[in-house]
Amino acid sequence: MKASEASEDLESMLILYNAFLKRFPEYAQRDDILQKLAWSYHNRKEFQRSVSTYQRLLDGLPQSTHAAQSQFMVGYIYANEIKDLDRARQAYETFQKNFPQHDLSDDVAFELQHLGKDINELEFLSKSQEEPASINATSTNNGKAAGRAAKQ
Repeated sequence: MKASEASEDLESMLILYNAFLKRFPEYAQRDDILQKLAWSYHNRKEFQRSVSTYQRLLDGLPQSTHAAQSQFMVGYIYANEIKDLDRARQAYETFQKNFPQHDLSDDVAFELQHLGKDINELEFLSKSQEEPASINATSTNNGKAAGRAAKQ
């Protein structure tokens, strides 16, 4: 499939999902649709729309099974895409308050500890580059977080 066709398909899907939510605002699985919308906006690099859609899920459906992942993604997008560290910190702290036992809690703590730092500034990464034969389990933490958040 050509990139332009994929982009057109994604645009059609976004229109369809938004129209569906407008027509059926009380649909039982609207959290699934909101999560797909937010992820699609993120993939299109429409970061503010992605954050707004995740926030819509959080505000309207705080008990959703997607709530923790959505809160994590709000922080992640603010930190890594929009570069608004104050809002990222707020989102991560809200995650810690609302989802202290969630699987992503360690990742949120890691993100907060390293918020705003360039990846080259992280000591454990520079040590692992000096010693390529040794595997540092901590250095894979950030990659695991993105993967787990995407799967949830």
